[in-house]
Amino acid sequence: MEHVKAARSFFVIRCAQIVLNLAWPHLYDGCHLSRSPQKHIRTAGFGKVDIEEFEAHELTRTKMLHGIRLVRSHISGTATK
Repeated sequence: MEHVKAARSFFVIRCAQIVLNLAWPHLYDGCHLSRSPQKHIRTAGFGKVDIEEFEAHELTRTKMLHGIRLVRSHISGTATK
């Protein structure tokens, strides 16, 4: 499981991810807000790729951090030869 760049339908969040990604990796140990690894996984030459893209809505139901919406978009899956 990995958090990824928000879907195009979340335009405002995507823009915020791109802008904040300038500082984000320095603050959060190399983590990037604006990457879409699913594209690279699908073209890496695996024999079978099964990726599910989803919004982890339960993250925004917590009172942890207001910025948690920036990492709500996720992928989960497997890639085999």
